[in-house]
Amino acid sequence: VVQAWLLASMLDAAIVRQAPRQELLGSILGIAGLMLLRACITWAGERAGADAAERIKRHVRQSLFRRLVRKGPYWSRGQASGELASAVVDQVEALDGFFAKYLPAMAAAALLPVAFSVVLLPMDVIAGLVLLITAPLIPLFMALVGWGAQGASRRHLRAFARLSGFFADRLRGLSTLKLYGRAEAEAASVVAASDALRQRTLSVLRIAFLSSAVLEFFAALGVAGVAVYIGLTYLGFLDLRWSPLTLQAGLFCLLMAPEVYAPLRQFAAHYHDRAAALAAVSQIAVLFDGLPEEGDASAKRAADGRAP
Repeated sequence: VVQAWLLASMLDAAIVRQAPRQELLGSILGIAGLMLLRACITWAGERAGADAAERIKRHVRQSLFRRLVRKGPYWSRGQASGELASAVVDQVEALDGFFAKYLPAMAAAALLPVAFSVVLLPMDVIAGLVLLITAPLIPLFMALVGWGAQGASRRHLRAFARLSGFFADRLRGLSTLKLYGRAEAEAASVVAASDALRQRTLSVLRIAFLSSAVLEFFAALGVAGVAVYIGLTYLGFLDLRWSPLTLQAGLFCLLMAPEVYAPLRQFAAHYHDRAAALAAVSQIAVLFDGLPEEGDASAKRAADGRAP
């Protein structure tokens, strides 16, 4: 907000008041400093999210491994080893985007668009209301798309787990298959399973592109609405204000309009991480007869403390 206000003030001073360059130097340095500060804050947020996701994944993997050991070899022999390995490695890895990117993006998308729109209301009520009305439509339509994305991600992960178990079992029994002349037939089966996984992956990508298209449509509609309103006001075709619209106020509204939708764009970019994480959690719960709990780690630490 401060960066947009400084830029609008500087342009207003340079264009309307014809201020000399020396007078604009302070604003230029302030804008450059704010850009650097914003980049540092973004980097720190991404680093914190990545560290948190790594800790959570390590805890989940340790809990699943302890549960695997506790169930014993008799239980594990009755399961497909490839599916168990895929759950501990690949499906736990699918939680990374949820904790590292989706949750921070969801918090930003819930707070920043409304806050930015409210900031614009004192400058121009019409521009603030346009952004305040159009911004909530994006999460609504993305939720409708997300229902299909979650189902597609669950089918994709289930197919991936089956392919992992299928390939691992065939690889383990390769000598037996060659002995009975079934190597080529099983190789064809692996190719067919891989093609089915490819189709599942493409269906997930189609839904992801659809959610991005929904976001871009409403974002473009909101920014264009503000731009058209301000342009028509400057040209004199609209007169909905009690006072004339200054260049500084108009530029500030135009600069803030994309920022209102920037958190929603980040939210849409990482929305598929939620669907992938929910699908992975469902698959883990099916394979391990439930999800790991916080008590698993505390019980393990207590047992280690009682050990001689």
